[in-house]
Amino acid sequence: MLFFKQGLIALFSGGAAWNSPSLKAILLSSYTYNATHQVVSDIAFNELTGYARPDVTASVVFNDSADRLELRFTDTTITAVADAQTVGAFAVFIEGEDDTDSDLIAYQTGVAEDTNGGAITLNAPPNSLGSDNFVFAVARGV
Repeated sequence: MLFFKQGLIALFSGGAAWNSPSLKAILLSSYTYNATHQVVSDIAFNELTGYARPDVTASVVFNDSADRLELRFTDTTITAVADAQTVGAFAVFIEGEDDTDSDLIAYQTGVAEDTNGGAITLNAPPNSLGSDNFVFAVARGV
């Protein structure tokens, strides 16, 4: 998962919370990641149609056995997405009043799932640290 520059700054400066109750996802057909994009209106022209942007459940956990802080993302199921589209990626954002003030946080590519009018599930991929569903880890240091 890639982070948008302002989203990452907001997470570490206290301007945004990874476990915010306003965390949502937007489905994208095709989109070329640009770290400088800041709000949903910067990417909404690539959004799929015929679905409701889902709430995303996330948490911040200190993994004692690995001695690191982890930002975790819970698999998110969208119950219905309009037929005949392809989900190429999704982005996670904190919902504001509208798309012009809804802050982009992170982006996941490689979804490549065709829609058929039914449910799809968004998940964070397994990563090189051997754990499912966490997208970022910060070692405590030695």
